[in-house]
Amino acid sequence: MKKKWLSGIMAGIFLTGVLGGCADQGQDFTGTLPDESSTEISLDAPSEVPSAVPVEVSEEKTEEESTLNPDFSPVSGDIKAEGWSELKKSVNLVNWDLYAAQNDKDNLFYSPFSIVSAMALSDLAAKGETKAQLESGLHIDDKDAFCQDMKEYMAGNDASETTYFRIANAVWLNKDLELSDSAEADFIKPAEEYFGGSFEKADFAGDLEGAKADISKWVSDKTDGFIPNYEPGATADTLADLMNAIYFYGEWEKKFEADDTSDGTFHGTDGDTTQEMMNLFEGSMAYVENKDGITALAMPYADSNLEMDILMTADEGKKLSEVFDASKAEAVFDELDAAERKKLGHLQLPKFTMEKSLNNLPEIFKAMGMEVPFTDNADFSGLAEDMKISGIQHEAKIEVDEEGSRAAAVTEVMLGLTSALDEPEDKIDFIVDRPFIYVIRDREQGIILFTGRMNNLSGK
Repeated sequence: MKKKWLSGIMAGIFLTGVLGGCADQGQDFTGTLPDESSTEISLDAPSEVPSAVPVEVSEEKTEEESTLNPDFSPVSGDIKAEGWSELKKSVNLVNWDLYAAQNDKDNLFYSPFSIVSAMALSDLAAKGETKAQLESGLHIDDKDAFCQDMKEYMAGNDASETTYFRIANAVWLNKDLELSDSAEADFIKPAEEYFGGSFEKADFAGDLEGAKADISKWVSDKTDGFIPNYEPGATADTLADLMNAIYFYGEWEKKFEADDTSDGTFHGTDGDTTQEMMNLFEGSMAYVENKDGITALAMPYADSNLEMDILMTADEGKKLSEVFDASKAEAVFDELDAAERKKLGHLQLPKFTMEKSLNNLPEIFKAMGMEVPFTDNADFSGLAEDMKISGIQHEAKIEVDEEGSRAAAVTEVMLGLTSALDEPEDKIDFIVDRPFIYVIRDREQGIILFTGRMNNLSGK
């Protein structure tokens, strides 16, 4: 093997997991394609980021090893994806497989967009069966089309003063890593040109704490301090650390009045709790109630294609786990997209903060058919010889209040050494006082950025 270091690598961040064939990317992204000389891709935030109103209801992050559904099998095969873009197909099908893999008891919050991005980045270095399993598990059938979709998605999403998101990626390579002869062509240039990626040296073996501090600061910077103290999973044996971070801020198209927020009851799976409930009595939103017993509401963010979709049981006496089928969720979104807006009579939504981790991703991905990438038979020789995925971490956080929502997520993939609008006159009431599923979704492209489930809220 030939020892190399990366010279002249563009500093910056990069938007989600493109596999190849995309135009050069590389600066703060504002809805037009950046030029080659720039160094970052993201959606520009205003110079002063509005602070989310502090919330009373919060949940500390918890490790997720115990949340795996023992009967899990992928549901993606039951979802009709005809006509979907490669990007939507990858992100959304992985999303519902991840959802189905968790048990029905716990609260959830994660970003399938972030997870797919980091895993797709690792695929740049993969060869042979390792690459085949990664792309199959990520539902990428045509990587060139996937790249084109990503390029167009990046170019078509404009930031505004009220709603924006930023997606960043970076790679930390151990300072003594022996790069393969093909690393420049297979991994470095695609990461630079197609991802706009930043590369950093790290001394994982000699100065692990310093390397982890640098990574944690990067996460804080790219999430505007919303995830301020990320604890990287890198160890002294880490050879490459692949990072993705996503940050979102959106103000409601129709904001809640703080004076209308009052105490109310949330009927969780573990019992009733008293919560701060936000109330809205005017406006119009897309609403459906389908034959499967799911009622859903689309809450749009101002000046954007992004919205929060909330799904819960139409029958208050039914459990969400009894009615909701992950393989049918996309059909609900199709109904929402086609539905006309209806006038609100009363919308009630809890005000909450949630921070969660998904630490069972390797186990889930193996169950999804991605086994070889985690074994000594893995082949990531597009970057270096004798490497496998040694660990994956994912952390996500959300705040929901009267002004809007703020959300962020980080995904870390560690590579280590192998052993070898017309409004109807009727009005709707939508009282979210029981378990519900929520997603932050691009309604125009149909791509899911964040997914959550609220079964229980801690009392005031």
